[in-house]
Amino acid sequence: MHAIQKLSSATIVIVAIVGLFTLLAGRVEQAKAGPPRCPKIYAPVICDGDKIFPNQCEADRRHATNCVPLGL
Repeated sequence: MHAIQKLSSATIVIVAIVGLFTLLAGRVEQAKAGPPRCPKIYAPVICDGDKIFPNQCEADRRHATNCVPLGL
């Protein structure tokens, strides 16, 4: 009976370690993918330096500042 309990404890530890590595590997892959893509919605904004971006998401990804909607 004691051997079964030891085996069960060892199995739980192994499963926990494998789960941890799987979780960490998923986060590494997510980090490699880069920032999420912006939607393909055309809602232009104009930012400092008179730079125009197709939408606020694209402006944010490029760290543009003081953006306002471009009235067309």
